[in-house]
Amino acid sequence: MNIEQLVKEQNEFMDDFAQLSVYITKQSIYKCPGELRRSNDKLPCPHCGELSTRQEQLVAAGRSWTLQSMHLDGLAIDLTLFKYDEDGTFVQISTEEYVEIGRYWELLNATNEHSLKRGDDSKDIYHFGRRI
Repeated sequence: MNIEQLVKEQNEFMDDFAQLSVYITKQSIYKCPGELRRSNDKLPCPHCGELSTRQEQLVAAGRSWTLQSMHLDGLAIDLTLFKYDEDGTFVQISTEEYVEIGRYWELLNATNEHSLKRGDDSKDIYHFGRRI
């Protein structure tokens, strides 16, 4: 994919994210953003000094399943979502609520995907991405 195509995909991704953000806000849910774009630069390990990318470190730690993350292309964002429960306590939303928000995300564009699928809690519930 050339740079022009990538920028167009990133622009459409951000347009969909804007719609998702409004949808979440209308449900009185608070958004705490995580990684959007991940660098692929080699960095030294703070313990041994060995060079590796952030993605390689995440795979080695079991926090990612691929070296080809959508974050590397700026086509994924991690969101931690919070709300006030019935008792007025500020809590993270439930897995089921993440599933519903993920379904909305996937309806915005056929290439959008939310990592959590019903019945599979091994996936990253915070990850909203776009496959290209």
